[in-house]
Amino acid sequence: MKKFSSTLAWICGILLFVYLLVDTMKLSDVFTKHEVVTKETPIVLEYWEKWQNFEADAMRAIVDRFNAEKIRNKDGRPIQVHFFSVTEIDQKILLATAGGIPPDIAGLFDRNIMTYSERGALLPLDGRMKRDGLSRDDYLPQIFMFCLHEDRVWGMPAVPEALALYYNKKLFREAGLDPDKPPTSIAELDAVAEKLTKYDEKGNIVQLGFSPCEPGWWLPQWPMWFGGTNWDGEHLTCDSPQSMQAWDWIQSYAKKYTIKKLNHFGTKTVPFASSQNYFMQGKVAMELQGDYFLQFVKICAPNLELGIAPFPMVDPAMGCVTQTGCSILSIPKSAKHPDEAWEFIKYVQRQDVMEDLCRRQWRFSPLKKTSPDFYTNHPHPYIKIFRELAESPRSQGWPRFSIATEYDDELLQAIETLWQLQETPAEAMKKVKTRIQPILDRRNERWAKIKQLRQKEWDREDNWQ
Repeated sequence: MKKFSSTLAWICGILLFVYLLVDTMKLSDVFTKHEVVTKETPIVLEYWEKWQNFEADAMRAIVDRFNAEKIRNKDGRPIQVHFFSVTEIDQKILLATAGGIPPDIAGLFDRNIMTYSERGALLPLDGRMKRDGLSRDDYLPQIFMFCLHEDRVWGMPAVPEALALYYNKKLFREAGLDPDKPPTSIAELDAVAEKLTKYDEKGNIVQLGFSPCEPGWWLPQWPMWFGGTNWDGEHLTCDSPQSMQAWDWIQSYAKKYTIKKLNHFGTKTVPFASSQNYFMQGKVAMELQGDYFLQFVKICAPNLELGIAPFPMVDPAMGCVTQTGCSILSIPKSAKHPDEAWEFIKYVQRQDVMEDLCRRQWRFSPLKKTSPDFYTNHPHPYIKIFRELAESPRSQGWPRFSIATEYDDELLQAIETLWQLQETPAEAMKKVKTRIQPILDRRNERWAKIKQLRQKEWDREDNWQ
């Protein structure tokens, strides 16, 4: 019976692995055909990417462009890239790499780089960059930092992102506000939000000026608009004075508008990328969003009278800040064709190609230099705002340490409890530090034990000629 249970568990594990990979694998990878290889036989690369819909279409166009140029490897054979849009890519890349069947190219989130590199799931790219004349100095440092861990390069930028304030000019005008003068401080934002909030005869919210929890994608990052951060490079700082000011501010909205009324208003029950989105319907007047969001607005609410501005700081004298991010192109360890994969990644870094991709995704370029017509021919009329915000010395990204994901999850849970008025911000953040600090200490201890061994391994893997 014990042997049967063990066999059944093994079969279930295999089935789960196949289930996670089946939508990205081709039968040709499983049942390899014997064929005569000539100089014209293409090297076929598998490229898995997290994007869906128009974002995936933008990269497909770049892949088609690469394939049409018939770029060849060092042996003279043409390189062809097959593009796959993959859900749950975080899990699937790790599973495929562990199983020895990864794609040749992986389109990762910036938050994946540290964990994947420490787990030995990626190939370092420093040697390739040096050999082919690419430099870190070619890129905005606030963006290229996402490609780094332990001062090594683990991927190259695809498209960057930054956040700003989106607001409905029509609703501003209807509330007696100047639609060309968005708020420039947190205090102004709060006051404007009150003027933009409307109620029905029963006291229910029918139009919401603003909420820190709408759409709620960057809740742990709010301290940056108060001059703080949750990680100072060495320590957890979610209970710093600046961070506590941010958590108090979030809770003030729950107290001011009441949880009952906010829940009844119900922004979380409608789909994001649709005309039912409350911002696109004109039911939410202001929200924090990324540069890419405008493309969703143009598709779902083309007549919305939109304004975009830097999201205000608690003190305007601090200047501007934003959260930045970047999609990364990496080569998984044990990829079949790492040399050819690098040729495609290097191709995307070419200025004309990068600008083509960024225009198609309505993003700014991660390169320091842009062509004279990049902005004049750009479909996003506010794209310079996002670029300038990303260049700010105050711009921040996802916390760059080994347990950032666990920390983020704990912060989200803590913010939910303070939003529901179940705890004070001080109580909630004390619990976060109590839970996360021991985990961080253990991770750091383990990393210290294997760091030198991993560094030697990286040196061997980066010896590309």
